[in-house]
Amino acid sequence: MKKIFRNLFVAMGAFALATVGMTSCNNEGDNETYDTNYDVAGAYYNLKSMGAPSNEFILSIVDKNLEFDAQGAPVSGSGYMVNIDIISSAEGEPNEGDYAIASDGDEFAANGIVSENGYAGTYVAQITDGTYEESDINLIEEGNVNLKKEDGNWIITTDFKLNDGSDFKLNVKTPIDWIDVMGGETGNDSTGTEIGDPAWPYEPQTPTTLQITFTQASAEITENNAIQFSLTSADEEAVVVIFPSDPANPYGIYSMSGTMQSGTALASEGGVVTDDGANVYPSYVLKGTSQGGFTNIYYLTEGSVNYTQDALQIDTKSHHGSTVQCVYRGTITPTQGVAAEKVAMRKAQPILKAKPFLAK
Repeated sequence: MKKIFRNLFVAMGAFALATVGMTSCNNEGDNETYDTNYDVAGAYYNLKSMGAPSNEFILSIVDKNLEFDAQGAPVSGSGYMVNIDIISSAEGEPNEGDYAIASDGDEFAANGIVSENGYAGTYVAQITDGTYEESDINLIEEGNVNLKKEDGNWIITTDFKLNDGSDFKLNVKTPIDWIDVMGGETGNDSTGTEIGDPAWPYEPQTPTTLQITFTQASAEITENNAIQFSLTSADEEAVVVIFPSDPANPYGIYSMSGTMQSGTALASEGGVVTDDGANVYPSYVLKGTSQGGFTNIYYLTEGSVNYTQDALQIDTKSHHGSTVQCVYRGTITPTQGVAAEKVAMRKAQPILKAKPFLAK
């Protein structure tokens, strides 16, 4: 029988948390040793806004040796995929402390279970050469998870019992952006949390610095003679728009603005949450795109775009203050043919709502 890895979404069922586009930390100067061969991502379900007594937080911890296809199914590599389902009264990110594996309580790590839609709660999957059997899925019913925050990093310590009675222990230290899967943002920003609300969904509120070298680029001329650039790499994507005063000689430095006047680059107006992702306005950068969706959006609102005959350089700030510096080195020759509405908005589907892992 085929099973689907799913996260427990209290009373409603959950979208699966795809395990890509995530980060882990080496211990530098710490006395304690941390596991460094795992990537970690965090998702936040604001269930209290729907009348539930607690909120839900999902931790996805995945061995870096694993590779996945566009549907989120493992295809190569050997290692563990760990799903931790935390029920907590906190907002935006879980409370620090010890969470015992349980089925209910004030705050707890949810039991691993099999539902009609697949696996839910806290479980550990062992992947060997990109494949696994039913017996490789350990539904965790005994053990605990400890969460501690230190200098902006989360320390995640697990002590689980697997199906064969052996202990499964992890000790990971990493920064985590808890992404609000239901739309909008964590923290104190109350806009954009409902479907159809304009805001800045899926952009981390904690500023960071992105320095990206893109490996592929294309450009198309719109009906109003704007030029839309699409840049990609293994794990990132960017779309920026410029408005040249002379389409025959478009090279130059363009300051970011929302006016759409000649000589400017388009500043993003944010995005609109939808039931399966977001509609986003250029200019923006997507992170974590290797599985056909994304993990974070950075809406570019100020700075400049420098277009030359042999490069495109982006030196900008995002809505929440992240520094976003990107470059593509090579010739980009614009072609004709982008519809005007494509410049205005693009449908994007986050990896956090991508298809679940499918058992083979």
